Amino acid sequence: MSHVFISYAHKDRAICERVVEWFHDNDNQRRPMSVWYDKEIEGGNNWRDEIAESLDTSFAVAVLLTNTSVKSLYCTYEWSYALGQGIPVIPMLFEDLNITDIPAPLQARQIVDCIQAVPDTLFHQFYDVQSTPPQVQAVNDAIHEIVYSIHRQLFILHWFGDHGFPENFDSTRYMLEELARDSLLAKSKLSTIILERKPALNGRQYRYCWKLVDYLRDVSNIDFTHMNYEYRLPAYILDRFDEDWLAAFEYFDKDEFWRRYIKRYFRTDSDNKPVFNRKEEIFAEVLRAFPDSSAVEVEYLIESRLKIIAHDENESNGEEK
Repeated sequence: MSHVFISYAHKDRAICERVVEWFHDNDNQRRPMSVWYDKEIEGGNNWRDEIAESLDTSFAVAVLLTNTSVKSLYCTYEWSYALGQGIPVIPMLFEDLNITDIPAPLQARQIVDCIQAVPDTLFHQFYDVQSTPPQVQAVNDAIHEIVYSIHRQLFILHWFGDHGFPENFDSTRYMLEELARDSLLAKSKLSTIILERKPALNGRQYRYCWKLVDYLRDVSNIDFTHMNYEYRLPAYILDRFDEDWLAAFEYFDKDEFWRRYIKRYFRTDSDNKPVFNRKEEIFAEVLRAFPDSSAVEVEYLIESRLKIIAHDENESNGEEK
């Protein structure tokens, strides 16, 4: 039976058992999920063979990150073996660590903060991976890695809307020209994946990957150098964003990190906290997506967009006089 393999250092046995209990508690509401850790090895059995076999039959590996485990050769073997086999690896942080203490391959994955408590939403992530074969997930991860940074740029420019940017803003020219350049490179990489892995792609992967390629082709063909006044994404790009780009990207965004932690900055959240109270978060995300932009110009663009949102909300609520 396929299971979650728990990779931990023996000194962290209490943490491991707490994680096992967390899995069992969440099983009360969902389909049972099996977990495996080295307590299952029977006396006299070859522990290396047992661990290798358990890794081969796992659908995900939970890596419990502590000061001890990041230095453990056995833990390193377990998660590196899983990465090599295309098995999803989910790092769970249980002690404060400097980012430099965490091995680089794990830094590249979304690390889940479990210091105070294991978030309930994490079970949904394991639950989704459970039904995804490792070879399928490996392709999904490769596609997601190619388009993630471009998606952040596209989403921000889509959020700014079609009102245009001042032509004397160096930042906006940089944003649009960088997006077109990066889109061309990403389109080439995705096309290569389709050609090289076509026999291994399932129907949904194939369709969504082509949606991304087609959208990137159109973005990369925009000639921003000949715009004589306000810079902006063309309407035909903006209008297709939700249906052609967003749906495809979110299919490959299996850990839902972007949806849970970034997208909400730009929308009213479940606690009805309006976007106007998130200006600092939006500002930081724009600069992360476009690091060479002018902070003053970015602040102006955000304020302009928020004024338009406020105006539209007033009109929709019948408060416009």
